[in-house]
Amino acid sequence: MGLLDNLTKHIQYNLILKQLRIFHWSKNLILFIPAIASHKIFTHGVFTNSLMGFFSFSLLASSIYIINDIIDRENDKTHIQKMSRPIASGDLTIFKATILCIICISGALYIALIIGKNFLIIVSTYIFINLIYSLFLKKIIVLDIITLMIFYLLRLIAGHFPSNIPLSSWLIACTIFLFFSLGLLKRFIDLKINSENKKYFSKVNIYHQEDSVVIMMIGVASGLISALILILYTNSSNVRILYSSPIILIGLAPLMLYWISRLWFLAYRGSLKMDPVHFALKDINSYIIAITGAFCICIAKYFMI
Repeated sequence: MGLLDNLTKHIQYNLILKQLRIFHWSKNLILFIPAIASHKIFTHGVFTNSLMGFFSFSLLASSIYIINDIIDRENDKTHIQKMSRPIASGDLTIFKATILCIICISGALYIALIIGKNFLIIVSTYIFINLIYSLFLKKIIVLDIITLMIFYLLRLIAGHFPSNIPLSSWLIACTIFLFFSLGLLKRFIDLKINSENKKYFSKVNIYHQEDSVVIMMIGVASGLISALILILYTNSSNVRILYSSPIILIGLAPLMLYWISRLWFLAYRGSLKMDPVHFALKDINSYIIAITGAFCICIAKYFMI
């Protein structure tokens, strides 16, 4: 009997972890970018404050996932990928999911309150926009993708507040176009995967199969613009102050061009069948690009050429 109880608890524990989607917490690493870009990540208290912000947004993201899964549970039951989610499959009851959601939101707001008023405002705004998105905006073409981009933008802006790092217009501009491209890519992949699942496709998807060409055109263009902004950033006055050889940073642009273009090629060929950010975290090529980019940044920072 004791073994059976332990097994039941283990299954419930795994269900909770699956529902929280802890792997997706990695998307909140964007909160560290302002501290890294300003070279203040190892300044006293900055890393700790950024880490607190990371956990606040991660708990918040998990609560939003739960809310969305409760709202979309009937549609998710017919989705070829989402039907195995704990709520859609019925493994996690609505009552337990609601309790879990309340715990996550409470934890997120408590940490945000500790960090400060500005961070709490950003977190509250994130919650409000997410609720509006779940109920209305996700049903409006293009606006749904812009909203997804805003979620990442809010994460970036939130990353400035824990340690009072000044907002960077360059980072904001690059984020807008990069994550607009990735949002479009996510919709393109969804069209590609679910085009054969007519039951789900006609019932939920607000985009038509013929929209995929337009989505791809806008998405690729947005990704390329983000790389262009990165090149312009290397010639800014801020960069000349922070780096010994800012010209080296131009090397980041072809890396970004390769990464974005490759993602779109894989999606077009049907080889990319998951969230692009999720895919990047499992993709060896993305890690090689990231390491090469970090090497370029170190050379630009410490070596005069």
